Formats: sequence, structure tokens, C-alpha cells
Amino acid sequence: MIIQYLDRPPPGWFVLAVNSSAEGSRNWTALLVDVHPNADRFRRWPPREAWFRVPGEHNNRNAAWEALEDVMTTWH
Repeated sequence: MIIQYLDRPPPGWFVLAVNSSAEGSRNWTALLVDVHPNADRFRRWPPREAWFRVPGEHNNRNAAWEALEDVMTTWH
């Protein structure tokens, strides 16, 4: 399965992880899924997945996560 990159996070999707794009990079990407990770459906069949490039440059995972939360709050 090919994971796609999205231009913006879709409403109702959940962040599974935030990762640095490359070692030492200040660019970050987030792995999004369309089902809450604790939902029963998540365990029965695979959710849809997509990557989202977190806007801006961030020094660490926490800063990237906060920026992502701001984007998701603004667009939802």
C-alpha cells in the first residue's frame, strides 16, 4: 500500500506519530490515520494512512507536535 502525502489534515483523522524527515533535519512529518488508535475498528482491519508535512521548521518533536496541533485545530 502506498501512503500518500496530504496538503492538509482531514477533519476527524488522528495523529499516530510525528517524525523528523531526516537525521538532523528541522522538518517534520506526521503519520495520520482515519480511526482513533484505541478504537476496536483499528484492531480489526487496517485504517487508511497518510503523511502530512508539518509546516515550518522545529527544533524537536514536541515543538513539531504543538505546531501540528495548531494546524489541526485551525483547519477543523
